[in-house]
Amino acid sequence: MTNPSPEELNSYVSTLENAFNNSMLSDINIAMKGNANLGALILMLCAIDCLKTYRYGVEAIDMITFNKLKGLYPGDTRLEGKITGPNSKYYISFLKEYLLPLNSNYNVEYIYIGLRCGLIHSYTENIFDNNRSLFQIVRSTMKQNISQLKKEIIHLQTKINNNPIFILDEFYQDFKNACNAFFVCAKTDEKIKINIFEVKSFLGIFESKHIFD
Repeated sequence: MTNPSPEELNSYVSTLENAFNNSMLSDINIAMKGNANLGALILMLCAIDCLKTYRYGVEAIDMITFNKLKGLYPGDTRLEGKITGPNSKYYISFLKEYLLPLNSNYNVEYIYIGLRCGLIHSYTENIFDNNRSLFQIVRSTMKQNISQLKKEIIHLQTKINNNPIFILDEFYQDFKNACNAFFVCAKTDEKIKINIFEVKSFLGIFESKHIFD
């Protein structure tokens, strides 16, 4: 594989950002507007999984995909010794880098283990701490229905039964801001540009039209 020019690297960043906006974010917006709340959350968790791979490069590809790629690209030394930790390492790193600065009350380990792994693999939350949910997930329109609380409801701070209230609408805004922060970094960080290029060479860049058109 020849080394890409600076112009090519910039074009790959733009292609990824356009794919995110036109495919992933578009579907999430539709789900949020249609009150498909669990579907919207799952799509956001999947999108983070996707972007974290482009952020950290080939080494962040999950082991199942990695083993498939070894069969597709036999003898390609770029894959050897690249997977240096479980998927959780890079997923949580992405959350710490881009989501946590927006709100330090997020429990990023729980977002990965309790929500990402639970919802994506079995369509249910993984019980995280002493057999109880860590968050009470609601929409902003539900706040007035939580009648037992006689105080303002604040995302990740107000609690029901000692569980912080996770307002999906506010997570949605933080998710969009976190992803935007990633793309801002990608446009100036040469290492991220190279990572995007290398991951693209193996996985391509997702666009829904490739499947449905």
